[in-house]
Amino acid sequence: GNFVNKNGFQDEDGFANWSITVNPSGSTLNDVVVTDHPSSNQAIDQSSIVVYRTIVQPDGNIVKNPYFTLKEGTDYSVSLTTNPATGEQELKVEFLKQISNPYIIEYRSFVFVTNQPNQKLTNEVSVNGNNNVTISDGASSTVDVVVLDGSGTAVGDMGDIVFQKVNSENQPITGAEFRLWDKDKTTILREATVDENGKLTFGNLPFGDYILQETKAPPGYTISDELMNGKKITISEATTDATDPTPIVNEPNKVILKKANATGTALSGAEFKLEQNIGGSWNAIRTDESFVTNQNGEIEIDGLLPGDYRLTEIFAPPGYIVNTKPIPFTVAETAGGQIPDITLGPFINYTGSIVAVKQNESGENLAGAIFEVRDSEQKLVKRVISGKNGRIVVNNLAPGTYSLVEIRAPRGYILNTKPVTFTIPDEQEGNPGIIQLGPLVNYKGSVVLVKNSDSGDKLSGVRFDLYNEDGTIVKRDLTTNKAGEIQVTNLTPGKYYFVETKAKAGYKLNSAKIEFEIAAESAGKPTRIELTAVNYAKDDPNTPSTNGNGTNGTNNTSGPGNNGTNVRIEQLNLPETGDTDNAIWWASLGLILISVASISLLRNSRRQH
Repeated sequence: GNFVNKNGFQDEDGFANWSITVNPSGSTLNDVVVTDHPSSNQAIDQSSIVVYRTIVQPDGNIVKNPYFTLKEGTDYSVSLTTNPATGEQELKVEFLKQISNPYIIEYRSFVFVTNQPNQKLTNEVSVNGNNNVTISDGASSTVDVVVLDGSGTAVGDMGDIVFQKVNSENQPITGAEFRLWDKDKTTILREATVDENGKLTFGNLPFGDYILQETKAPPGYTISDELMNGKKITISEATTDATDPTPIVNEPNKVILKKANATGTALSGAEFKLEQNIGGSWNAIRTDESFVTNQNGEIEIDGLLPGDYRLTEIFAPPGYIVNTKPIPFTVAETAGGQIPDITLGPFINYTGSIVAVKQNESGENLAGAIFEVRDSEQKLVKRVISGKNGRIVVNNLAPGTYSLVEIRAPRGYILNTKPVTFTIPDEQEGNPGIIQLGPLVNYKGSVVLVKNSDSGDKLSGVRFDLYNEDGTIVKRDLTTNKAGEIQVTNLTPGKYYFVETKAKAGYKLNSAKIEFEIAAESAGKPTRIELTAVNYAKDDPNTPSTNGNGTNGTNNTSGPGNNGTNVRIEQLNLPETGDTDNAIWWASLGLILISVASISLLRNSRRQH
């Protein structure tokens, strides 16, 4: 039977239009492949290929049914190969299902012509299939070229152009794929891949303008916007005669990581490791390279293939905490074949910060305390003072162990010399936050005075005044309680003394100063100073001698405090309230004075006589 027919014509735009009738005899055929070899002075427009169902007219004429077309990929497949240097093409249309009716394949081709007369286009088509036996048939067709100026033709002397794909260092690279379009970018004339030397020749083409488009970049490189969209080139006598290829430069795709501190200042010296997700696990890649931020705080990584990656910091810039939070990113190829550059960040390196509040024992905030921040070698790092709200903030601390040491207390408070230690970690995932230290407490001094009798009984009702060192009274009429105690708190650092002003009834007044000192500093909460004083009963025969000072009794300290020294007792000649021995003393003194006066009068009388 007859298995293939072919005819063609040139339309008013200059395109050659071809029609191939497959299986006009209506045989039942399997594995049908239609192969077409057009002459090299034309280029098949693959996008124009359509396979139609047919109508057999009463006279036996076969025409296409314009309303019923086969579906590419389901009913048939198409492959088109082109020799980029010569323009020779092979078109294959394979029917994917058994056929038993005629079909018509239509397509058009772009025409290349010179200014010579009587030019022709030829086409040779063959059909192969089987119907219990292998069948083969062929047909050819010729079209005279009559249109020399149209969108479907290119006219001129034949020439070629040679390209070479290179990187930015002018080194040949392979793997790039290109398309060559007509000057209006309506028809693909050539498609090819560069050879092992990065070279590609487009030949047997009329002199004139064309559009060169890169459709696939070499691995690790990206396509420029110009080549992705299509770059105008010209085939001419010069390109045909050129001895050196025209270079086409590909830049590698770039991933740029920016590193900065919390204020936005670029940081150099941060080092990262690069990993790729392969089969669901992260694997270190390019381990022979160092990824370290430059003086602009940037790392540039070139030539990554499409895939999922992450960067993780392994060394921070000096003085900063390693930020171990991974930085994921994906390198992807666009539909246009580009691998866009990626900019990450800025990603932050942090320093350490602490905050604390200076308070007294009652929780009131204290201003004016001065602290030093010292490193592990006790070298001064910073000084800071508590503000009106007692708040202390220290920022920009490098990783390490520190101590916060008070060097001046708020006015009226004891210097707390106990260091507060804290550590800024070497690494942290993300922002380490602010370390909150506990309240930093300043204390005032306190003292308890215990009044005992000589027999050890606690004496209540004994009254004292409290003075500071220069004799200014601090508190009046402090009276011992049932336990024989006087307790005084909120004392500022300095020297003080108690003076007994009223003894308990039946006891002699102990008028000695009871001195003590509130230390200027203490490592933590100071110990309360404990003082004891003794009063003797008036009729006690064991009352210590006063040595003519008019006082008796003893005073001393017990327990720690008072700056580690004993209380100094100073005897004072003060009236002893309620002491009846004073009357006898005054009476005796009066008798002596009367006796002296009488003797003086007697002597004066004798002299007169």
